[in-house]
Amino acid sequence: EKVATVDLRACSSNRLQLEVTRLGPEGALGWLHIRGHLDSVNCADLATQMTAWNEAGVERFVISWDEKAVPFSETLFDWLVETMDEDTDPNPLFVHLPRLHVGRLLYLAAVPSLPNEDVLPQELLDIPFRQGVIPFQQSGYIDPAALRIMYPSVKEAVASALEDVFLVASPSVVRQELRFGHDYSKIALLRTVANQLQSEDFDTVVQLSEADDPEMRSAAIEALGQFDSAAALSRIQLELHSDDPQVRAAATTAIMRSPHGRIQVLVDSVISNPPISKTQLVKLLVRYPHPKGVGLVEECLTDEDAALRVVALHALSVLGHPQLISLIEDRLNDSNEKVRKVAFTLLSQRPEREAEEASLSYAKTLLNSGELDETLVAFLQRVRNPEFAPLLVKKLDTENVEEQIMVISLLGQTGDLETNEILARRFKDFELEAKQAVLSALQEQHSPVARELAVANINNQESTLRGMSLNILVAEGGPEVEPIILKQLKAIQKSNDPPDSEYVNPLVDAIARLNGSKSKKALAEFRDHCFAHQFEECLASTLDALQLQMQLSPGWNAAQTGLYHWRQNSNENAIRYFELATHIDPELGFAYSVLGNIYLKQEDLEKSLESFQRGYELNPFDGQAVTGIGIVEARQGKPEEAVEFTLAAADRFKEDDIFAYNTACVYGRAVENLRTQPESPRRDELIDKYTQGALKDLDRSIELGFADVELMRDDPDLHALREAPGFEVLVQKLMSQQ
Repeated sequence: EKVATVDLRACSSNRLQLEVTRLGPEGALGWLHIRGHLDSVNCADLATQMTAWNEAGVERFVISWDEKAVPFSETLFDWLVETMDEDTDPNPLFVHLPRLHVGRLLYLAAVPSLPNEDVLPQELLDIPFRQGVIPFQQSGYIDPAALRIMYPSVKEAVASALEDVFLVASPSVVRQELRFGHDYSKIALLRTVANQLQSEDFDTVVQLSEADDPEMRSAAIEALGQFDSAAALSRIQLELHSDDPQVRAAATTAIMRSPHGRIQVLVDSVISNPPISKTQLVKLLVRYPHPKGVGLVEECLTDEDAALRVVALHALSVLGHPQLISLIEDRLNDSNEKVRKVAFTLLSQRPEREAEEASLSYAKTLLNSGELDETLVAFLQRVRNPEFAPLLVKKLDTENVEEQIMVISLLGQTGDLETNEILARRFKDFELEAKQAVLSALQEQHSPVARELAVANINNQESTLRGMSLNILVAEGGPEVEPIILKQLKAIQKSNDPPDSEYVNPLVDAIARLNGSKSKKALAEFRDHCFAHQFEECLASTLDALQLQMQLSPGWNAAQTGLYHWRQNSNENAIRYFELATHIDPELGFAYSVLGNIYLKQEDLEKSLESFQRGYELNPFDGQAVTGIGIVEARQGKPEEAVEFTLAAADRFKEDDIFAYNTACVYGRAVENLRTQPESPRRDELIDKYTQGALKDLDRSIELGFADVELMRDDPDLHALREAPGFEVLVQKLMSQQ
């Protein structure tokens, strides 16, 4: 049989079909063009090339796709986009992908998953003056970061990427690039610094204006307006009458951009008799304003084409007008819904008082007529005017749950106490999601009604409503809240039936966060109740709640500082901070347990035992305290008492690998002490029994996840066991699992 070897990495690289080019002044831009399929393997080829260019001084990159390129995954799309988003935290989704080394900027062009304008979201098409493209992922999510770096064509991306390069380039560099540069670089130059070209460059620009490439032709014709010459004027006039609409658009742009009087004289005729569509001309007027253009834009507000009226509204809001507010207000009565929406949006964003009054009046009209679209919702969210509350209340009767939730949210932002009481009264009639919205809205307002509603729903059958009600009560706080919540816990304790963990978990968590004067005792009693009845799930959640409550202790920070010093082997500082912690909070059991360990290391057995006993008294579920007491008592000559005490608590720590290990340490110290006693059958029997018990618990600790080989080998608590048959076997077992 023959074995075939396939290089999957090479196959993936071949699928990419990557072409690379440096262009612009001194090769300032790295262009990577993909003709095939980008995947999570060959994306490394992109990264490698960009790293090499970056090391060579390239700080600008354009990645583009051929028209036949295969669409790629959204994960890779996000990986490319987030490279340039400084505010984005490292995404764990990209751990397996290479890092892109981009110095200054990265643009994406002609992304294959980008649909054409016919299927772009309408709200994005309402931005009529953007030069680039608005990105649209396959899922429909529009990424703001992508909006800044994506372009519909390579030429536009290159022009944008090289703009700042040409702005600082010397005249000689510009001239060199105009004559001998890459075509895409020439287009960027013509659209960026055509005003820096000299008269001797005119013939070159004319030649480029006759190029086969439409983009090059348009860029060169636009640049002709920067030459103050009769020849430039004549050529522009000629192109105004071209059969090609793209050429006419370029000639019109040349006129509107030109700083020279002999060419600007054509502006009047262009506005009076546009050689391009009025929509194109209005957009040009926004980019290159002209006094006479305002009149044209105003005329377009009443044009029969609704799309043009929309563009004119946007344009007028940018250009300004003495009667701007009234002109926009007139469009609130337009026959076209889209025009009305745009007019309302623009009017509501104006700072003038008359604009605000007109917007408020129109919003009331819309609500009275039963309308509540996204434009109106955005306005109501912004103004938060309580005058709208009565009108919104009427909308609560809608059968559309999503709309009902939106109304509830708005009422939470704009309503008053009376409105809140209406929401509370109607609460029982709402669907679950709407009920959740009511609780959220009332909590956001810090309404007194929120507490009343939360108390009423603390036993609701729906777990989400119970949880939200508990959160409201904890957030509101106050001396009357603790008894209300503790009453629920005590009711559970009265029954010997297994409690519902879905009910118990948020309840004990809320009690812990409430951190009231009686909550710790109540949680401890419930913990003991769960342990006695073997309610394992509820016991675990209650222990977690007690741990959370301990972390809320005023002495917790001091204890954490002590823990830091202890780990740094600075025992005196550690003792100082742990004693401070116990002074701040005498019931912080954790601090006493660690103090017991520190004193044990210092061979101060009396202080160690005292600290461990106090820690155990405060928390009998502290395994460190239990085994600490056992170790100290064994060393003090009470081996049997030490082992009995430790084993009596073992049921509380069935799945605790550290407790199992420390139990072996208690056995070890007990064996050590027994060996100092006079020989007797009883002594020898105990030594053998404790040795076997220690080995069994060490094995169990390994099974439960204990993994510290060095500690097991060097721990003085286990010294008496090291020669026991089976000890080294356990060490080898632990090492094999590393």
